[in-house]
Amino acid sequence: MPFTQVEALERSVIARTMAAVGNNRSQAARHLGLSRSCLFDRLKKHGFIANAREASNCSTAAQRSGEGKPRNQDVEKLTAPGR
Repeated sequence: MPFTQVEALERSVIARTMAAVGNNRSQAARHLGLSRSCLFDRLKKHGFIANAREASNCSTAAQRSGEGKPRNQDVEKLTAPGR
């Protein structure tokens, strides 16, 4: 299903914010004025987080090791011209 213009704008803003804060979800949520759980839901909605297993294993240890965060190439792919 194609994204609406508002969804495309939301996706772009999230991608740029995540890139600006080095993919730190807590900082991105603060910058966007969202709760971390709301940001997490939107990351899933826009395809930054690919599968349910990754989404359900969001523990403190996983966050410290960098697991479960969008990869830089995923953010770059979403912010590339023509998206």
